[in-house]
Amino acid sequence: LLPKEDAHIQSKELLVEQLCMLMGGRAAESLCFDTITNGAAGDMSVARDITTAMVCEWGMGTEMYYEPKQPAAEAEINRILKEMLAKAVGLLKQRSGGVERIERALLERETLTGEEVRLLLEPQTPLALAII
Repeated sequence: LLPKEDAHIQSKELLVEQLCMLMGGRAAESLCFDTITNGAAGDMSVARDITTAMVCEWGMGTEMYYEPKQPAAEAEINRILKEMLAKAVGLLKQRSGGVERIERALLERETLTGEEVRLLLEPQTPLALAII
């Protein structure tokens, strides 16, 4: 995500996709390891900052809130974050085969390229099998 001075105008839909992506680490921990750790803390912090800005600065919540610490604003921020976590969990479950292939590949190698991840998420292709 870009620093404020470099940020471009972003739609609510794009921000929601970013939030879902940021919640992916926490979702993967709960699904793959049946626990949660502080490993996703950085992504969770960024997700909370984006959600707070959406609700309290950009008017993208269900109501207009001007103070982030208002109970109603906090409730909306938490609701959005919970929805994005549920969406991330659902997406990971939907692609569980690909997630397992990524898991195996990461155990063998510490890093994967974006293209390798895309290939591993696809149904068993010869290229995906060559990666793992």
